[in-house]
Amino acid sequence: MHYIIILNLSFGLLCLSKKRWLQSLVLIFSCIFSVGCTGYIGPTDVAVFEGQNAFLEYLPGDYASSWNWFYKQHGQSSAMLVLPTDGKHVTFVNGMRTGSNLTVLNVTRADDQTKYHCERGSKSSKSATLTVITPLDTNYPKCTITNSTDNIHVGENVEIVCTAIGGIPRPSLHWFKNNIKLNETDDFTSQDSSITYLDILSISLSNEDNGVEFKCKADGISVVGNQSCSVVPLSIQPNVSIIVNKMSYDAGNSLNITCFGEGIPRISEYNWFFNNKHVTSSQSVFNIIKNGTILEILELQTEHLDAEIRCKVSIPSGLSANKSIILSFTSHDAATGDLIIYMVSGAVLCLLILLGLFVFCIKTKIRRSQEKKSKVTSHYANHNVSLNQTEFIEMNNDLYSNGEPQPEHPANARK
Repeated sequence: MHYIIILNLSFGLLCLSKKRWLQSLVLIFSCIFSVGCTGYIGPTDVAVFEGQNAFLEYLPGDYASSWNWFYKQHGQSSAMLVLPTDGKHVTFVNGMRTGSNLTVLNVTRADDQTKYHCERGSKSSKSATLTVITPLDTNYPKCTITNSTDNIHVGENVEIVCTAIGGIPRPSLHWFKNNIKLNETDDFTSQDSSITYLDILSISLSNEDNGVEFKCKADGISVVGNQSCSVVPLSIQPNVSIIVNKMSYDAGNSLNITCFGEGIPRISEYNWFFNNKHVTSSQSVFNIIKNGTILEILELQTEHLDAEIRCKVSIPSGLSANKSIILSFTSHDAATGDLIIYMVSGAVLCLLILLGLFVFCIKTKIRRSQEKKSKVTSHYANHNVSLNQTEFIEMNNDLYSNGEPQPEHPANARK
């Protein structure tokens, strides 16, 4: 109908040379003729999500109000008349009375595959099918790795499982590697649940799979937006180190900083950062050479003091690692080093002096103690000898005081 109207309107516009009333008359008759010759249009199949309203339209061309809507739910043997008062349906005729519209309110699973058509007397329109969509759970799909160990290595065989729950009609599951669709695998329904769908991908991991993302996407009219999940089975971080070509440097000097990276399968990219800002060779102070492995600072500036230089290495999958150094000038280091040396030297000297005084005091105390002990021992020894001789004489005097002759001393007898 729309094509006929457009053609007739185009014919009217070609008559610009005629009078306006003639042009208008031609357009009016063209539109009337097109509407009268179009026949019946609709209704057409419609699909809506559960809980929404479904809209159907039938264009009989004239006397739309004389047509009645009928519906037949799935499993019913005969169609039933739509009643405006049933609380489920709303019907109305457009302003030109050329079309009859039907709105099905708040559709449920029970409305799925219901057929609608219009009747007037012995005439009947074709049927339109209402399909009710139950959306896939927004938390799905989910990706998991079935291997029991966390330390997955190159050459290992792994199984990646994509799981989806819900969704009517059933969604399809597809695997992607680096956003490239893989060969089709057959998804299947879980034995434990009729609304759980699985798609299992078996792969043997190679060097090129390090850091690669495997993504599972759900597809179908029951999928709302972009519902997907992803997993990285093999994730071995690259190693990175930095070497500076000079042991000491100061403002005005040039400096080369070399970045060494190792990774599986290889290091594909080097990036340099100065205080977290990306460095390029277009900057006058810096020059990047040797495929990005060397950062050349043409002339160190005073503002470069304590600046952070960072190297980031990446493998083809995008997996990366970082290493950084802090620029410290020679003059600054020397002043700091001298201060540290003075402090340490002073502390050591004080400790040595205290240790010497401590040793001297200990030795002096030990010597005095030994001298005192020696004097005491000698005094007591002399006192005991003198005491023994006196007591012996007195005893002799007591024994021989009665007139008996005293024995001679052994020394006198030998005389």
